[in-house]
Amino acid sequence: PKMKGGLGILNLGLQNDALLLKYMNKFYNKADVPWVHLVWDSCYFQRIPHDTILCGSFWWRDICKLMDKYRAVTFVTVGKGDSVLFWSDHWEIDQSCIPLQERFPRLFPFCLQKNLSVMEVIQAGNVQQMFSLPLSELAFREFNQLSSLLFGTSLDNGCNDIWAWRHGKKAEYSAKKYYDFVHQPVIANPILSWVWKSFCTMTIKMFAWLVIMDRVNTKDMIHRCHWRINDGPSCVLCPTGVIEDRNHLFFQCNFSMRIWNYLQVSWLDSNDMVQIALHARKKFNKPFFSEVVFLAWWNIWKVRNDRAFRHVNPTFRQ
Repeated sequence: PKMKGGLGILNLGLQNDALLLKYMNKFYNKADVPWVHLVWDSCYFQRIPHDTILCGSFWWRDICKLMDKYRAVTFVTVGKGDSVLFWSDHWEIDQSCIPLQERFPRLFPFCLQKNLSVMEVIQAGNVQQMFSLPLSELAFREFNQLSSLLFGTSLDNGCNDIWAWRHGKKAEYSAKKYYDFVHQPVIANPILSWVWKSFCTMTIKMFAWLVIMDRVNTKDMIHRCHWRINDGPSCVLCPTGVIEDRNHLFFQCNFSMRIWNYLQVSWLDSNDMVQIALHARKKFNKPFFSEVVFLAWWNIWKVRNDRAFRHVNPTFRQ
């Protein structure tokens, strides 16, 4: 996404998963749809889907590969409790959705059957039979805590388990929520937002994005890709023989520095793009900083290409 520093081009693989998870959402919530009834009755009668080997048609087996992803972003309000694993699923108990195996890490290793459903545990009544005795002192403390939690827990046999979206105020699942959630950990370069907010043409915006992300095909970039450069990796705009990388070409080259001095834009001598951009904007202190810089980058690149491919001598007036 653009807000995360991307180009706004959809990740088709991720979007496909987000859309397929809508089928998983209907399935786990036992929507009143013929195919949902068919799959439950033919493949998972009195069984928990994510505790069962892959079965059914090739189409359904392919969707089942997303079960773990669906469980990771949802929580369960228990009804019958027949579709929820007691220890590992995010089911709501005592106003918390943390899996019990994480809430009681010292007690869980003593459990004899780790794949019981909530319904099986609640209906069994005697929680002590679930564990291998004797318990350690710390495990026994957690056992007492678990027993007190289950004491006030009951099932609603007339209501199915409700699987809902766990990250956000609205509980209903949607493909957009999943797509945005996956990108939440991405920390975007803060100056990339300047690109999309500027008034430049799309061509210049795209080029500015490439410069900021250091994806412009400078000679240094081509050299790192092990491509042959006939005239060597040095900068074509100045006689210093310095390798033409992004920082040199657009900020430190003698030709580029003349342009920046004329435009009254000053750059720090640093490799940190964010730091030098923020410093330059503060010094420039005018509202159209982004447009000035992006247009200058674009024209420096055009002059560089004229010199490299057409052998046109660069001039400041040009």
